[in-house]
Amino acid sequence: MRRGSLVLSAVVPSLGLAACSLLVGDGSYSTIDYGSASVTDQVGDPNAILDFANGISIPEGSAASADIALMSQRNDTLAGGNIESADPTVLDVVPVATNPSGYAFLGVNAGTTEVQVSVNGQLVQTVSATVTPPPASSLPPTLEAGVPPVDAGDTDAVAD
Repeated sequence: MRRGSLVLSAVVPSLGLAACSLLVGDGSYSTIDYGSASVTDQVGDPNAILDFANGISIPEGSAASADIALMSQRNDTLAGGNIESADPTVLDVVPVATNPSGYAFLGVNAGTTEVQVSVNGQLVQTVSATVTPPPASSLPPTLEAGVPPVDAGDTDAVAD
């Protein structure tokens, strides 16, 4: 068997948990016992939901960021983690350069995708993600009513 090759991988999709045994260079086995993602210090759009157990939801055109620690089943922080979107044209997930555990979630286009969590290059969890259309109340009143905006420089226009 080649060094560093995957020997065993077990995923329990209903729980979003994974345990992977990897053959390392010295012939011993290393186990990734991923348990969960701990989300803290969320900022940005208050309508964004960053819930790695039940799903991620964010309005189109908005952003939220948070500190996300990947935790083992023993509740230890796991190093070597990465979080990314399966489709960045729907939801983009960007590491925050000034914070090693920080990630920004950007609602690019309405739709669905998955967020993929990996530890040391091994996929350990997928989370459903939905980017929702912005609420109609967030549009300017003239667009919401289907009336084109009045040009302030147009002296012939009549505004109500």
